Amino acid sequence: LDGQYSHDSRKNILEWSLPVIDEKNKSGSLEFSIDGKPNDFFPVHVSFVSKRNFCDIQVAKVTYIEGGSPVRFSSETSFVVDKYEIL
Repeated sequence: LDGQYSHDSRKNILEWSLPVIDEKNKSGSLEFSIDGKPNDFFPVHVSFVSKRNFCDIQVAKVTYIEGGSPVRFSSETSFVVDKYEIL
């Protein structure tokens, strides 16, 4: 088992969490055994949350094209994965 897991029997949820995904921890695996038929487990819903992007790029400053004076700004990071594989 990699990471941590919790089971919520009221919601029929098995939640698995990998707290660190980096160069040394690129993947993880979770195995479990339970009574049931294959159709009881599908479809599988996957979500991914990251508070920073993969390469930690940040906006340092924003300036106007004309004159080059600074612009007050804020930024919001959203790390979205375009492919999941359930094997």
